[in-house]
Amino acid sequence: MIRSMTGYGRGEALHQGASYAVEVRSVNHRFCDVSVQLPRKLKPLELLIRRRVQEKFERGRFEVTVSIAYGNDASEKNLKVDHDLANTYINLLKSLKKELGLSGKVDLNLLLQLRDVLKLEEKDEEPDDVWSGVSDALESAIESLQAMRENEGRALQEDISARLHSIEALAEEIKGRQEDIQKEYRQRLHERVTQLIDEGNVDAQRLEQEVVIYAEKSDISEEVARLDSHMTEFKKLMHSGEAVGRKLDFLLQEMNREVNTAASKAMDVAASHAAVNIKSELEKMKQQIQNAE
Repeated sequence: MIRSMTGYGRGEALHQGASYAVEVRSVNHRFCDVSVQLPRKLKPLELLIRRRVQEKFERGRFEVTVSIAYGNDASEKNLKVDHDLANTYINLLKSLKKELGLSGKVDLNLLLQLRDVLKLEEKDEEPDDVWSGVSDALESAIESLQAMRENEGRALQEDISARLHSIEALAEEIKGRQEDIQKEYRQRLHERVTQLIDEGNVDAQRLEQEVVIYAEKSDISEEVARLDSHMTEFKKLMHSGEAVGRKLDFLLQEMNREVNTAASKAMDVAASHAAVNIKSELEKMKQQIQNAE
């Protein structure tokens, strides 16, 4: 089944009192390109996250965003008291009070107003300690993204299958014209031979060359057979379950090539009209395939 390269997924996980959320967005890209947005303290996990996404997908541009939220019983920061600094403040204030003969108390209220006695510091969390939470949220987001890409892919496949069915019907029209095309070429060949005889300039070797040239021009059986083969392979790939976007795009190019060749050789109005319609369908399919993984 075809998978789209466009999608969105979100996952959440709880770990050691913290809530981890991961969002993954993907759009079209020739290769697998992953960018990761992380809180500063989780930067060491960037490579692990990128590798995990690249293991799951083959094509697309991915934007991964990781965030952390702490519950009521947890915080990303610790409140700490600098006891050494507090003692230094107390000793200096008592000394100053004595030297200047000042009144007043050196108490807790005063200390709390002094700089850096209380400090908010980020928790010292090792990346390995939080990877479990990030990894679980990431896996959930990837699963959600995969489901969306598969749903989008089903819509793509339905549209492409319908267009391929139209192409098959148009190809049958061209096949049905082969006998008439041969008759028309035989008529042209007869007229050309008659002209050579009337000119009195009949050369056996030249006449044989003319016959070969016209015969080759009138035969589109190889092109039609290859077109059939490409369509068969195209349908097979669509149902393979693999990432087949590049292969399908290549087959579309080959199908377009065969149709162009057949139309130019046939020189038949009906066949040319069918070929134009086939090329129109192929172009629309190509636009759709650009979004296939």
